[in-house]
Amino acid sequence: MDTSGIGENLTELLPAIRARRQEVEAARQLPADLAEALHRSGLFALSVPRDLGGVQAEPAELMRAIERVAAADGS
Repeated sequence: MDTSGIGENLTELLPAIRARRQEVEAARQLPADLAEALHRSGLFALSVPRDLGGVQAEPAELMRAIERVAAADGS
């Protein structure tokens, strides 16, 4: 998976993340379905080496992706 696909996936998820901010805050943890959606988006693969099946994104790309999600919900 290339990083542009991950960016598109994250863009689609941002409204759902924003809509559930209060739920996340109240539970003080990420709901399992939202964590699974982030996993399916490819976000977590950005920091995994290619040899292990990840994307191995450049640090700046990883930080941009994290920043996008954090703008929707910093917790």
